[in-house]
Amino acid sequence: MPIESLSKKDLEVTSSPGTLHQEYVGFLDSCRMGNGGRLEVANEGASRQTVKNRLKKASDATGKKIKFLRSPATQVIFQVVE
Repeated sequence: MPIESLSKKDLEVTSSPGTLHQEYVGFLDSCRMGNGGRLEVANEGASRQTVKNRLKKASDATGKKIKFLRSPATQVIFQVVE
């Protein structure tokens, strides 16, 4: 397999770990401490782990910490904490 040459610009696009989902950011912005949410994995069009990663990025962007609660494999449930 030949090695493909990438420019600095190509590497920046390639290394970005996904886009920030504004829907998640907006929800977390409006969420108060102690409250949370539930997502149906099938409705998100991604794996459960991807949904969690998106929520983690959104929590970093909003400065709010979240905790994932035990839930069925078909759902992701989280709570905003301190």
